Amino acid sequence: SLSQLPIAGVIISTTNNNQTLSPCVGNCCLNEKDICLGCFRALPEIVGWQSKPEDEKKAIIARCQQRKAQQGNNQL
Repeated sequence: SLSQLPIAGVIISTTNNNQTLSPCVGNCCLNEKDICLGCFRALPEIVGWQSKPEDEKKAIIARCQQRKAQQGNNQL
């Protein structure tokens, strides 16, 4: 089963064994800054997701949520 953990105001979805899930939503389209318009990850954050350490995944998700908020304000 999945759970969502609020960490420093960031919602992070994890599996039973505490593995951070990819934020991919299957709507992969990069903008001119190589930011995915579906999950808001930068290209280097997408590549090699599965092999990234858990703390790095959590930091990436926090940045994605910041980018999503900025996109809502047309700042992305």
